[in-house]
Amino acid sequence: IKYLQTKQNNYGCFREDGKLFSSTMNGGLGKGKNKELLLTAYVVTSLRTDNGSMAQIIRNKGLDCLTNYFVKNSEETIAGMSNYSLALITYSLSLYQPNNPLTTLLQDQ
Repeated sequence: IKYLQTKQNNYGCFREDGKLFSSTMNGGLGKGKNKELLLTAYVVTSLRTDNGSMAQIIRNKGLDCLTNYFVKNSEETIAGMSNYSLALITYSLSLYQPNNPLTTLLQDQ
């Protein structure tokens, strides 16, 4: 948890750390801002079973990152995302905020 905390920026997003030597290991992460969002969604989802207070803080900041990104950007952002990106982010948000209007909007895409 302490390691994850050092990799989370002030906005709650996670940044990639280090180099990837094989692009086949990249999966659906892609490039640019989407990469940061997807990594954040993945980490937030993976912390689902950890009920510790530090994990909860990290999760909440991560959810803020995801939510704030879509609030600040228009629906054009959603239209430009891959199905993989939308599915992962929507899944992560729906685990913690199933009734959030953003979650509903993403589920309808």
